[in-house]
Amino acid sequence: MIKIKMKLISVIDQQQRLGRRMIIGAFRNDICPVVSGCNCKWLGLGWKLKIVARTLEYVESDIILFADAFDSIIIHREDEIVRKFRRFNHPFVCSAETNCHPDSRIAWFYPVAPTRYRFLNSGGWIAEVDYARDLLRRLKIEDLPDDDNDQRFLANAFVADPSILKLDYHCEIFQSLWNAQQDLSFDPDRGIVNHLTGTTPSVFHGNGGSDMSQVVAWTGLDRL
Repeated sequence: MIKIKMKLISVIDQQQRLGRRMIIGAFRNDICPVVSGCNCKWLGLGWKLKIVARTLEYVESDIILFADAFDSIIIHREDEIVRKFRRFNHPFVCSAETNCHPDSRIAWFYPVAPTRYRFLNSGGWIAEVDYARDLLRRLKIEDLPDDDNDQRFLANAFVADPSILKLDYHCEIFQSLWNAQQDLSFDPDRGIVNHLTGTTPSVFHGNGGSDMSQVVAWTGLDRL
């Protein structure tokens, strides 16, 4: 079977609907989504990450892009996202944000960062499938309680061993919107630009209930 280079994974439960803007953004950019958890009862953020890990056991793809279903927007095509990912020279790249959530006590253990986007955000990541599968196994993902926090789980693993993944400090791929609106502007030629880092992010995540209305307007999704 021929593998598709990249697939998008999101998790929802039986009571929820996939974020309309995210799925439209994915299809608009010819990205194939895999939606897991549809027939299940939502059990918590730990459960969400375990569902992703189980999905990795059968997904046919070289690279997986994970994005939270209800507050993420994808604005670039697969080839551009993959090209950016390859520049990191690491098989697992995770979104970064300005807030050390949910456990601010571990902020002291984070490596020094080149931008204010210093802390791990688990709402968006991209990885080689085999590496992600093996990493989550090594971290004993199935021992994570369903009602625990996936971001705490990955953040603790990262500060214990920063070599396991790279954070997207410059928002090359992922833009967390919490406390970040002032860093963004729209350029008619380049699109949405983070003028602090000089990058054009591909995946926007309204973490912490961030207002996404400006990004939605810039992408034209407010007219859908």
